[in-house]
Amino acid sequence: MSGIIKFFGGQQQAKSERDAAKISALGVKTETIATIKADLFTAGNLDTAAGEEISQGNVDARRRRRKGELEIGVLEAAIGKSGFTTEGFDDLVEDSKHEIDLDELLIRRGGQLRAEALFNQANQLRASAEFTRITGRTREATAIFTGETRARASRLSGTVGLVESIEQAAAAAAGVPSGGNGSTSGGTAGPGGFNPGEFNR
Repeated sequence: MSGIIKFFGGQQQAKSERDAAKISALGVKTETIATIKADLFTAGNLDTAAGEEISQGNVDARRRRRKGELEIGVLEAAIGKSGFTTEGFDDLVEDSKHEIDLDELLIRRGGQLRAEALFNQANQLRASAEFTRITGRTREATAIFTGETRARASRLSGTVGLVESIEQAAAAAAGVPSGGNGSTSGGTAGPGGFNPGEFNR
């Protein structure tokens, strides 16, 4: 009877181990998906912000050029009204134009650099999401494998208990004491063939 109890107990324990493994694997999968979604969502926002940085840099660069050209126009108008020749002022106007070109370039480049930094962060998050996906699958598989290993051990333990119980019952039916050597003499022969069990017959 105890062997049957052990057998069914092992089966029940194996089922419990499998169920626990499935729950653990599901928890890992849920956590993995949530982490990946969060990383990809943030990466998308960073891509958008990077595009905005480039657009804003271009807008600021064009604004700087318009402002600079307006300043040059005002300067040239003032020189014309003064009655002075433009000689000596030409270099000033030319330098102002070069300054405008340089400012426009730097402003655009500043936007591009900020965008590149954001793109890099977004790419790092995508790489992190991919790593999370791979490790998540590994953790999920490990949980299932561990549960299956424990389940097999529980089933084996129950089966061993059942087999031992059957062997004991068979031995008892045959009149052989459990764990004995099959002798029913009641004693063991000593030196010279003397058997103390003879006095008990």
